[in-house]
Amino acid sequence: MPARLLGLLLAVLLFVAAPVAEAQEDADRIPRFAADVAIEPDGSLQVSEAIDFEVMPGSFKRGIYRDFPTSYRDVWGLTQRVGFEVLEVTRDGVAEPYVLESTTFGTRVRIGSAEVYLDNGVHRYRIVYRSDRQLLFGAESDEIYWNVTGNDWGHPIDRAEATIHLPPGAAPIEIAGYTGYEGEAGMDFTQGRGPGGGITFAATRTLMPGEGLSVAVSFPKGFVPEPDADQRLRGVLGDNLGLLAGLAGLVATLAYFFGQWLKVGRDPQAGVIIPLFAAPEGLSPAATGYVWAAARGSGMARALAFAVALTSLAIKGRVTIEQDGKSYTLTKAPFKTASRRRSRDLPPGEATVMQSLFPRGGDKEVVVKPSYTAEIGTAVGALFAALDREYSRAYFRHNIGFWLLGALLALGTIVVACLLQTRAPEVLAFVAFGTLFAGAFSIPVILIGRAVLPQWGALLRGRARQPVGAILVTLFASLFALPPLGIAYLAFDFFGLAMVVLIAALVFVVALFCYLLKAPTRLGRDMLDRIEGYRLYLSVAERDRLNMLTAEPEMTVELFEHHLPYAMALGVEEDWTARFTASASAASRQAAETRSRRWYVSHSGRESLTAVTAGLSGGLSRTLSSAATRPSSSSGGSSGGGSSGGGGGGGGGGSW
Repeated sequence: MPARLLGLLLAVLLFVAAPVAEAQEDADRIPRFAADVAIEPDGSLQVSEAIDFEVMPGSFKRGIYRDFPTSYRDVWGLTQRVGFEVLEVTRDGVAEPYVLESTTFGTRVRIGSAEVYLDNGVHRYRIVYRSDRQLLFGAESDEIYWNVTGNDWGHPIDRAEATIHLPPGAAPIEIAGYTGYEGEAGMDFTQGRGPGGGITFAATRTLMPGEGLSVAVSFPKGFVPEPDADQRLRGVLGDNLGLLAGLAGLVATLAYFFGQWLKVGRDPQAGVIIPLFAAPEGLSPAATGYVWAAARGSGMARALAFAVALTSLAIKGRVTIEQDGKSYTLTKAPFKTASRRRSRDLPPGEATVMQSLFPRGGDKEVVVKPSYTAEIGTAVGALFAALDREYSRAYFRHNIGFWLLGALLALGTIVVACLLQTRAPEVLAFVAFGTLFAGAFSIPVILIGRAVLPQWGALLRGRARQPVGAILVTLFASLFALPPLGIAYLAFDFFGLAMVVLIAALVFVVALFCYLLKAPTRLGRDMLDRIEGYRLYLSVAERDRLNMLTAEPEMTVELFEHHLPYAMALGVEEDWTARFTASASAASRQAAETRSRRWYVSHSGRESLTAVTAGLSGGLSRTLSSAATRPSSSSGGSSGGGSSGGGGGGGGGGSW
């Protein structure tokens, strides 16, 4: 029992002691921060900072560090670098060891030795350094706008002071100061003149961690040399080598891709398009839609391809389709031996569908519901695999190797540009991690985007009436887009607007030529010409226009059914149905509706040809899409307008 009480007591003491120790460490403070800033005749600044640092009892510190920004960005994301040269570092009047460390936007002066801890009490650090390119040159006056303390100190500053020495003979025109957190324009300071004629500033209250003191003084022109246009241009170019490298890389990437497009990516010249009254020989309805959509970059929706194949099989008497609400029952039709021999003549894609849905010895009936079903997903995948094998390489040159080389060139450009633009060690890790991370999450976005693009195309063309599926899939894809967007936000913080725009341009070029480098083969171009002529026949409503060109086959029920799956595959099923309805007699229309009920049965009460077409191309496609989609596994300041934190200088510091 006493042992348990002792253990409990020790735990309580440790729990209480931890925040006390932290409070003692946080109690370290800066009683005084005084900066003496002199503008040299050449326009550079020599700054002497006297920093009193008080070490409280129980606080084990080796020294302090001072962060100095050497890289600034304008509103466009262009970088300006300033010089920073440490001349002297002392503690209590004696030279103190220090090291210079690179930070994201500047240099850290780490003062002290790892083996030596500071005694309790106040220690005076003095840092003397020189910096150039800090002055602002206006039309009528020049100005120094200086962040005296910086806004990133982790300790309170009891008294902040600054003295500004203008060039010999220069008198101040306007004087201003600002206190508070970054962006604030507090006026908690006094201003006066020092014994040597310097302009003095002193904060009238303690500056808390995150607060700072900034001052601004303008003076007449002519006392320091102003850079001419040539010097400014050289400065901008020298400060933005990363952007220059990025622009050069962008031009090189564009030149490479354009050259490869001229070489291997240009489509063969299209032939003369004339209406054709029959589908291209050797192409099934699903294959026709596959080739047509592939040439347009979006690709054919898998669910639509499967619905087209099922419709074709139903019209051929191989299956029957029965609709009941959003569910569809597919039944393998019984057939005789003669018909069985003819089944071997099915196109490869349709044969694959039959084998996947109705394997030998399996069920003769499959129910398709608007929820994921493994056998439907497998069957849809098998159909598309068969179409890919049969037509992808024969009709199209994908030129993936040429595209990958260009993508690697763009990636190398991004890496080199980022490393040159921001000279900090953590940038390498960010570029490596950010590229891999954003790339990994971009792949699902691209794949899902390619799948949903045909749905949006159908919506925009008015071929689909229910956008819910496309919207939901797009929202799902946007979840994968969030990490790349987060990387883009961090990149904006790291590199600025100009670099982000450059990176976006490179990504756009790579994505654009992923589409442009894909080209039909000569055989593919000939097939596309025939498909386009056939599509023209299916979609053109003016019968007389076609009759002027050549004799059109007589519209019969058999002809309508034969072409219906092709019309669905090419997105003109409504036009084709309207043509039949307009040109056929009432008896033919009635016969078509009666005939369709042999292979398509709907319990919706709508039996018109328009309803049948809508049920197949719309309802069946949507249900198949849901059934085949696997669900996720988890569901300037002197004249006013300035602020604290503005101007040159700045940074902050802390203790270690």
